[in-house]
Formats: sequence, C-alpha cells, structure tokens
Amino acid sequence: MSSAAPLPAWISARHLQLMSHRGEAAGLPMPLLLEEAGITPALLADPDGLVPMALIEALLSAVLQRYPEALPGLRLAQDLQPASFGVLGYILQSAATLGEALEVLVRFNGLLSNVGRTSLRFGPGTVEVVWDCLAGSEALRRQATDYVLGLFVTMARLLLAENAELLRTVNFAHARPGAAAQIREYADFFRLPVYFTQEHSSVVLAVEALKQRLPHGDAAVHDLMQAHALTLLRRRSDEYSLVDAVRHLVQAMLREGVLSREVVAAQLGLSERSLHRHLQVLGSSYRGILDEVRMDVAQGRLQDAGASVSEISDLLGFSTHQAFLRWFRQQTGMTPAVYRRQKPGVFQEKSS
Repeated sequence: MSSAAPLPAWISARHLQLMSHRGEAAGLPMPLLLEEAGITPALLADPDGLVPMALIEALLSAVLQRYPEALPGLRLAQDLQPASFGVLGYILQSAATLGEALEVLVRFNGLLSNVGRTSLRFGPGTVEVVWDCLAGSEALRRQATDYVLGLFVTMARLLLAENAELLRTVNFAHARPGAAAQIREYADFFRLPVYFTQEHSSVVLAVEALKQRLPHGDAAVHDLMQAHALTLLRRRSDEYSLVDAVRHLVQAMLREGVLSREVVAAQLGLSERSLHRHLQVLGSSYRGILDEVRMDVAQGRLQDAGASVSEISDLLGFSTHQAFLRWFRQQTGMTPAVYRRQKPGVFQEKSS
C-alpha cells in the first residue's frame, strides 16, 4: 500500500542535532530559538527520526530575525566530520575511491532528507556534483544549498587529503549576496572560485579525483554499512504507507467496537509516542485518521434509511447519541438529518 499523498518535506533529526550543537558552539541561544520554532526536546532525541521541514523553516526564521546578515548554512557546515552523519558518514569514509564515495551520495540521497536531489554531470576533464533543493521557501533553499555544498567541500577535502587541489569551483543558482562581508565569507569558507546566478548549484572537481584512493577504504566495512543504509532507506519508504496502515487498522477495529491508539501503535510495532511523531511528519494524526474513517462510515450508513442515528453513533464508538451529533455537525456543518435529506433517494430518517 502507498499513501495517496507524497511524504511532506523532512530532514533527519541528525541534522537538527548538528544545528543545535553548532548553534550553541557559536553562542546562539539555541534553547530559546528551538522553543520559538516549536521544536521539542523529543524531536532531538532520536537521530534517525524525521523532522518536518516546516519546523526548520520556523527555526531559520527565528535565527534570521535576530541575525539578518548571518549565513547559517555555511556556518553549520564548518569543520564537520563524516562520523557526524552516522551510517552515511561511515560509508563515505570506508569507500575505496572518491568515485565510489560519490556513487554512495547519489544512491543514498534520501537517507538524511527528502528535500534535495544529488546528481553527477560529466564534462571535458571534470565531474560536477549537482544538488537541487526541491522544497522550502526561497530563504530556506538558499541556506540549505549553502549547507550542502559547504558540507560536500568540507568532506571532499578530508577524504582527498593532500589531493584537495582537485576541487575546482563552486557554483550557486542563487544570486550573489549584497553585503561585502557575506561575499568574503563565501571566499574564506570555500577557498575556491565561487560563482553565483548559475544554471544550477554544484561543486566541480577534476575528473581524475574519481580515481583517488581514500585513506580509510575498507571493503568489508563499506559493504556492511551499505546493507544497514538500505535497511534505513526501506524504513523511510515504509513511512509512505503508514497513514494507509493506520487507516486500515482503524477500519478493522471500528467493526470490532475497539478504538485505541495504543492498540493501533502496538499492531504496527510502535509506541504511541512514535506513532504520533511519524504521523505528524506525514502531516496527519491518529485523531484525523479516526475522524476520516468515522465520516466515511457515517455517510455511508446515513444513506441507509433503515439505520437510526443512535445505531450509527454506537457503531462509530461515540459514548452518547449527543456526542455523535456534535461531532457530525463540527465535521460537516450540518446535522445527520439534514445530510440525509440532501442525499437523493434517501428516505426520511428513522426515529432514534
């Protein structure tokens, strides 16, 4: 099964953890900024959890309101180590060559977020690592692109070591910043020619960089970490179907007269808290799914003139007839009786 709606934009909580740690190291009031953005400590607890992009938008807005001239994307990418990115970082470190490491970046593009796409373009004597940001406001896309390209250059320098001169140029699709201090910050960070207003955002390397042997290449570790990464990616894919899975379980439980978020979570091998968090990332909730299922059943049963409102109320698990009437009116703006009269071919409502 697959959800009717695509998974909304998200990033791994690992990125959020890095943002928090880097912000604190830079002297930012991170607890206050996180609170203003609506980011709870629970979202920081699981590094493999998913964080809705809307919360990252709110955090960026809180930062830029206080520091409008800051370039948080670049600053977050400074001095990061591969191990900061969990399994993906270990895969990169254990690759035999830089070319193998780049293949990993493309293959596991969706491991840490779904907001961008990595691709490789080959030209005469060069390979271009292109990153397209696919979600978010203009401000977020700019900072996310700064972060990803900054991160790639930082990692490439570590992996290439004494062959770092094979890095050639950095291109940004966004416009050159207006402040001279910001332009200098780009130059100081990349230590490469940086071009703005380009066709796409990318880092360009000499093609011979692909064959460079990496200092920590280990085929056994590389294969083991890739197998683990594939498991994580399958878990990400499974979350596309979570809404449907919950919906089908609720439908089945409704027929049995049992409505319990705890039971649904247990059926899916999750805690109630985890179920709530994953559904929140998907732009849904247990209450919302329950309301949708109840409404589908209610509208179907109300077209049966032989079904009383009390019988429908009991079927849907409401504690009282009046509770069902209030809920139906909140959902539709009309009473069940009015709904029945508006449906052609439905006879007068049976007395409850």
